[in-house]
Amino acid sequence: MQANTQSQRYCTTFNFAHPHPSPPTTLKFFNRNPTKYFYNQKLTTITQNLVAFLFPQNLTNIFQNCITTYVDKFANFEGAKQSNMEIDEKLKDNILIVGGYGKVGGIISRHLAQIYPEKIIVAGRSFEKAKKMSETLDHNVIPYHLDICNQTDGAFLENTKLVIMCIDQKDTKFVELCIEKGVHYTDITANQYFIEQIERLDKKAKLKNVAVTLSIGLAPGITNLLAQHCANQISGTTLIDIFILLGIGEKHGAGAYRWTFDNIHSSYNIDENSKTKRIKSFTLPKENNLVGKRKFYTFNFSDQHTLVKTINTRQILTRMAFDSKIFTSSVALLRKVGLTKIFSNRKVQDIFIYLFQKISVGSDIFAVKAVAENAQNERYEYSLEGKGEGKTTAYVAVETALYIMQNNLSYGVRHIHQIVENIPEFLENLKRYDSTIEIKTQQYSQQ
Repeated sequence: MQANTQSQRYCTTFNFAHPHPSPPTTLKFFNRNPTKYFYNQKLTTITQNLVAFLFPQNLTNIFQNCITTYVDKFANFEGAKQSNMEIDEKLKDNILIVGGYGKVGGIISRHLAQIYPEKIIVAGRSFEKAKKMSETLDHNVIPYHLDICNQTDGAFLENTKLVIMCIDQKDTKFVELCIEKGVHYTDITANQYFIEQIERLDKKAKLKNVAVTLSIGLAPGITNLLAQHCANQISGTTLIDIFILLGIGEKHGAGAYRWTFDNIHSSYNIDENSKTKRIKSFTLPKENNLVGKRKFYTFNFSDQHTLVKTINTRQILTRMAFDSKIFTSSVALLRKVGLTKIFSNRKVQDIFIYLFQKISVGSDIFAVKAVAENAQNERYEYSLEGKGEGKTTAYVAVETALYIMQNNLSYGVRHIHQIVENIPEFLENLKRYDSTIEIKTQQYSQQ
């Protein structure tokens, strides 16, 4: 069923702010269209305040049913509502956040609603969750029921300037729909296979004057920016190492845990000297001082695959470690003897996901670093540390949305490091959301 039909109706409850202390009475109206929902909210707020001001307590209930009927009829009466042209003007330059009530999407919605009140549409398959998010944010966002798997005409995109995707997708049909409708698109996915599918839409995006932005988050995302900045600081970069430290104490969704488990026992291709080389995950250890000295191991993050296409260098390799050195060493040992294969089992994953979500172990710290080197033994390091990987992904998405809304970008499919001109400034802006973020740089020549 479509979310914007008159036959689909929902009930929202509002409390009268009466000057006399009493149990709250309620005003209810029904409507599920997101545009009308917004205007009904405003109309109901004005009406309930007027009743509370004009009438004594004992008459409030008498007027309740009358007001309910009046508001509903007024909102749906053709002569009383605003013209389509006025509504289009009101909703122009909307930002549609798909999955905008989730762990990451909810943070994005909250911050963008403060900057663009009444311009943010929180969408997803659960209208109730979207509505609850709207109520939490004082109705500064518009809730909308949207199943991206069942959209063909894209009418809901007509007044939207930017879509922020916060959920996983099986194919690029929705991305193509956004491009066809001339709507800019950004995605927080870390799935390399899906990223490569979107990259193939570059020509379509250019023809439709659409900017599609990928690699939004920590890794990929911040790691892309760190690597690009390092490459910009020294000439003739030959090697870029990326180090990622993740806290096992942070709680994630099941999808994020499964992605990690699936990749622990995987093998993947990297480019080395313009040749393809196959390596195993959690091998090839390399020591680095990132929140203390520790060993990092190869892992199939998408940043290394993207960066090698856009930065002229011999090799780019991403390694990771956990905040617990014992846990990291244990996983490396299991990988060496081949026992990490058990992590690919769905039932084993379910057990570990339950344990990680229920038991408090480790911390929520994270840290990322890029190190660039050249043939002249010049070396440049750029790192960022903080707490809460999920929150930081949201902050990167917010800053990227602001960047897209406020700048004229080149059209086509691009990654974050290809659109941000002043990388240090972009990263410094993240501190506005989280004071725990620290950024460090170091440049020297090896002896």
